[in-house]
Amino acid sequence: MGVWIISSKKRVLVSFLAFIILLFSNSLVYSQWTSVPPPSVSTSWWLGGVYFTSPSEGWAVGGDDKNQIGVLLHYSGGTWTPVPPPSVSSDWLLGGVHFTSSSEGWAEGTDNSNQRGVLLHYSGGMWTSVPPPDVSTDWILWGVHFTSPSEGWAMGGDHSNHTGVLLHYSGGTWTSVPPPSVSTDWEPYGVYFTSSDEGWAAGYDNINHRGALLHYSGGTWISVPPPTVSTNWWLSGVYLTSPTEGWAVGADDSNHVGVLLHFGYVISPKAGTIGTEITITSSGFGTRKGKVLIATTSLKILDWSDGLIRCLLSRALPPDTYDLTIRPQARGSSPIIIENAFTVKAPEILSVDPSHGAQGAGSTIRGNFFGTKKGKVTLGGKTCKVLRWTMDPTTGVSEIDFVVPKRLDPGTYELIVTTTKVGSDTADFTVE
Repeated sequence: MGVWIISSKKRVLVSFLAFIILLFSNSLVYSQWTSVPPPSVSTSWWLGGVYFTSPSEGWAVGGDDKNQIGVLLHYSGGTWTPVPPPSVSSDWLLGGVHFTSSSEGWAEGTDNSNQRGVLLHYSGGMWTSVPPPDVSTDWILWGVHFTSPSEGWAMGGDHSNHTGVLLHYSGGTWTSVPPPSVSTDWEPYGVYFTSSDEGWAAGYDNINHRGALLHYSGGTWISVPPPTVSTNWWLSGVYLTSPTEGWAVGADDSNHVGVLLHFGYVISPKAGTIGTEITITSSGFGTRKGKVLIATTSLKILDWSDGLIRCLLSRALPPDTYDLTIRPQARGSSPIIIENAFTVKAPEILSVDPSHGAQGAGSTIRGNFFGTKKGKVTLGGKTCKVLRWTMDPTTGVSEIDFVVPKRLDPGTYELIVTTTKVGSDTADFTVE
């Protein structure tokens, strides 16, 4: 899908990121971009949005400036063909399109004659104009995304009130949803949902001259503070590869370059054991302390802010890779599940120095993930006295000082380091 983005400075045609990713990722090595001759529509026309339901079928939408109507192109059988649009008004255009199947889809745009959004529905092989809900005396639509044939969203701008337009489709009806507070002049341009309960919108905050980000979760839209880019920049499109990772694109007018924003939860470290301190960085956690879990085990919260969480794995878990769940306390927030986010590691012995000694002699075991709670060291089945047991809570680098037990005949024995309820590792040690 794509949109025409109009500002006081420029009019820019933005291709939808999803289509770019699909084509580029499938053709990175073996194919190339080529120009395809367009079909005949009029002497002045353009395209602003595209969506494919399969490699062999898709739609593109735009505007016919000569005739002041929307453009619909259908791709099938290797050919693009113009499709006569339905009657909307004497001056209208299309900017975005989204299909839930080859037989069901929606397109959106702007009715310049009536200063309102345009909604077209494709079903039964036909496009029909659907009357939009009342929003204001002057509003437009920029983006559309459906999570199923029965539920979707369209985004745009309310120029009468200088705020965003959020339209929700459910139960066969479009309704206008009150937008969250962003500033006194803003609007969204792109929208993407990963499920009916989780979505993002991106646009422009005209007051602060920066991109606008909206997050939908738990049935509520909230404004998410964007990162710092420059003194004047905006966002035009957004695409999520999963509920916890995605991209937003736009333009940096201060530096005359594109903008690429990456959304994701940065977890550091990604592996550890009992006593490991974990930092989670992103945005939208809220300021009220919530919960963090690895599998079903709650972590101890050390610090909680809107963009950063520090927590401690204070209980033992068997070695494995686990999902991590964040449960913010912010109003309307849903649990955030990050799949395969953290790996619990068994102790790893890297060296024993010295690796030989007489009864009562001391030695140091170095390695990783011994844990911050003292475990057990045995040599030849006998328990060793532990003088020091340490682990860096962020890197996992560990050391143990132990004493060779008495009543062991000279010879090479198995030295075992055990982290309670986690696991163990072995090395050879020679008793002299």
